[in-house]
Amino acid sequence: MSGDGDLRSEYLAVYPTYERLAARLDDLLRGRLDAAGLRIVEVSARAKEPDSFVKKALRKGYAEPMQAIGDKAGVRLILPFARDRARVVQTCEEVLELSDPDDKREVLGSARIGYLGLHYSAQLRPQAVSESEADLAGLTAELQIHTKAESAWATAAHDSLYKAVVDVPDGVARRLYRLAALAEIFDDQIEQFLVELHELPDFAVLDAILPALDRLLLRFTNRAGDRGLSALLVPRLAALYDEPPPRIVAERITPFLDSHEEEISELYSRHEGDARANPLLYQPEGLMLLERLDVDPYRLLRAWPADVDVEPLRRLAVLLGKRLR
Repeated sequence: MSGDGDLRSEYLAVYPTYERLAARLDDLLRGRLDAAGLRIVEVSARAKEPDSFVKKALRKGYAEPMQAIGDKAGVRLILPFARDRARVVQTCEEVLELSDPDDKREVLGSARIGYLGLHYSAQLRPQAVSESEADLAGLTAELQIHTKAESAWATAAHDSLYKAVVDVPDGVARRLYRLAALAEIFDDQIEQFLVELHELPDFAVLDAILPALDRLLLRFTNRAGDRGLSALLVPRLAALYDEPPPRIVAERITPFLDSHEEEISELYSRHEGDARANPLLYQPEGLMLLERLDVDPYRLLRAWPADVDVEPLRRLAVLLGKRLR
């Protein structure tokens, strides 16, 4: 390995390129995950700082650190729920070429407890690289995918064990490794809770409708709605349709939006920068409200929940040139 000064200079020469790669990954994955209805995934990306790069090279004793260190740029995705992992990976693969996953649980086997999460080596797919970004083609970054529980454990382990100033005896380190089992148990119990929760009738309706509405809403705005309000309104609105919930968006909402694209786009554009804009516009079910106000406003008014203020609905009707009585 070359001297520390030479290695630092060599890395500093490419560091700005990896900063741009990290920024591109951050922007690209945020857009793709939002479009896939996965806004709840947290995205963070960074280029490895020069000091950190040099120290890792020294610590690991790499003969060729510029080739051996694959996380010169890295992006971390943090998921609320383990059940979203497959969809997140599939979405990432639309724009990234991924290595086989480094699943830390499989590496350790069933008899040991340790590092959690999925790690990949990733490169931008050719179609994700513009002419002005040609120097990013072929560069490798590390992609980490963790649940919130896995991320909490990984942060503690990294700061406490991997950056420890002395070797940590196995008996001491074991205390931290045991917490990894709690992270797995937490994710497993949350998964079972979600399975049982989504078997309830109202949640089945929400599952069938909300993800598709989230994606459609991105046609008009990036502002996110309140999920609690969606839980109150969507089951009531779904009952106004003859179609079963899985067919409502495809057969009623999407055709309505397509046929009224210009006027609805203008409506959102007119209010996008207004902090006092009608909040129902920025709910995913607001698209259902626009359709029902156009097709059957009086049944909509009768179905409105008694414990939800009706005035925003009346004001939304006025925006469409209608009046609810």
